[in-house]
Amino acid sequence: MEESHQLMGAGSHPSTPANRKHEDSFGRHREDASRRIKLGILTSIIALLTSQTCVLPSLSSYLSTFHASTPTLGYCLAAVGLGEMFSMNIWASMLNVSPRDPVIFALVLNAAAMLLYGIAPNVYVVLGSRFLVGCASGVQWGLLEATCGITEPKQRGPVLVSLRFGAYTVAFIIGMGIAAVSSFEHSSPRGGLGD
Repeated sequence: MEESHQLMGAGSHPSTPANRKHEDSFGRHREDASRRIKLGILTSIIALLTSQTCVLPSLSSYLSTFHASTPTLGYCLAAVGLGEMFSMNIWASMLNVSPRDPVIFALVLNAAAMLLYGIAPNVYVVLGSRFLVGCASGVQWGLLEATCGITEPKQRGPVLVSLRFGAYTVAFIIGMGIAAVSSFEHSSPRGGLGD
């Protein structure tokens, strides 16, 4: 039996400095590609989540311009979750076929939904736009699944947690900043410096 192992070892390529250098170069290239893919995934998730968070501070006042009832705010928030739930399996299957095209389509759908939200003529269009934002955000679950495929098993937990919760934190900071600058009326209180 030892002879068969020795024969098998003798037939394999010897470990030379040139082979080791090639293996090291391939390993570094693979790590760099993995880092770039993870950064692209993180950026996409942040962009999608920012569109969810930037409307939160002004959503109730925006709905009041349509004389919407109080539960409509809850319906708008739930519409995003329903959109994600509805679309996540569709995005996952699309990502298996082509990894880049579904992400671009999701970002375009997200932008169109936000534009629709901004020009909505009634509360039903607002609800529909929030549902479409959720549908676009459903791609993040397929992206997180793809991240698992390119991450070493021992590192999957920390990488997924940092991607998911790091993206949420950054998206809330950016989204709330955008909302503070673009959607609130800044005025001085009565009796202040403006009088």
